[in-house]
Amino acid sequence: MDLKLAAIRITGRLHPLNSHRAIPANGPANEGGGTPTLKSYEPRRSDVGVGANSGDATSGGGSDDAIKENQRQQFSPPAQPQTVAGKKKRESRKAGANSKHNDEEDECFEVINNCLMRWEFCAGSLEERDEWIHAIGLEIEKSLGKEVANAKTNNRAVADRPDIAALRSIPGNERCADCGNLAAEWASINLGIVICIECSGIHRNLGSHISKVRGLELDQWPVEHLAVMQAIGNDKANEMWEFGVSNERRPTPESSREEKERFIDRKYVQKCFLKPIPSGEPVTSQLISAVLARDMMALNVLLANGLRSEEVNTTTKDGRTVLHLAASIGSVELAQLLIW
Repeated sequence: MDLKLAAIRITGRLHPLNSHRAIPANGPANEGGGTPTLKSYEPRRSDVGVGANSGDATSGGGSDDAIKENQRQQFSPPAQPQTVAGKKKRESRKAGANSKHNDEEDECFEVINNCLMRWEFCAGSLEERDEWIHAIGLEIEKSLGKEVANAKTNNRAVADRPDIAALRSIPGNERCADCGNLAAEWASINLGIVICIECSGIHRNLGSHISKVRGLELDQWPVEHLAVMQAIGNDKANEMWEFGVSNERRPTPESSREEKERFIDRKYVQKCFLKPIPSGEPVTSQLISAVLARDMMALNVLLANGLRSEEVNTTTKDGRTVLHLAASIGSVELAQLLIW
């Protein structure tokens, strides 16, 4: 049985203990002799109401009468087919009207899948019933978890670990982009830099709209994120973000966290040291030229300097935006940077 879209329901009806039973999807109930088997069945009429003239809604008659009546129905189907399970349910409701916590009623439960196929079980005790419900519930959660994981894996290409490890060979990536620490195991994927664990915590505090932090060892990387990292690197990024800073003002691995926080805030939030946009040409023209030339750093400078959305979305003569242009030339890294 596929459990990922199944549900469990406590039936609350009277059945023999230590048995399980189901009613076939078509035809009358089958309660002949022999060992009970597990089959699927469609919703019972008794669950949705029975007509007043059905003839089975009257009281009286024990279980022997019900079995004889069922056997008669197998050879001569009535005009309005009923199930013995439905009759027993009505009898148990009447018999247990004044005993709300009847154990035999509570020990039964059903498993229903997304096709409304139903399997009914009766445990030997309430404790055993709860154990079964808990175990089946765990299997349902496990099946759902696997389905979600498979969907994520199948719908998006993920970079290989060797390619992620190779990011350390990009110029400047052997050390943290902000403090120079040699233990750089983290990355800011939208900034295209590798950073140390302490600076990664500071970057997280800036917010994901400023810096999107990922682990080089811990996280899975979509290929488009890897492409951005491969196209930038620490040296290129710092040529832009630290254009107006002297080495004396940069923090070192031994600097206090407060010093690093102040520097990183001034660098990426206040943009005190950022390289300016070249003058002499309209920004929209520079934007289109950067994309067509696949010039990642020229585009990065424009975006980092706060290029407005209407400028990014300005169309060319043929009606395409720069994002369309990036896609048309097959530049995954430029398209991803524009989306961010």
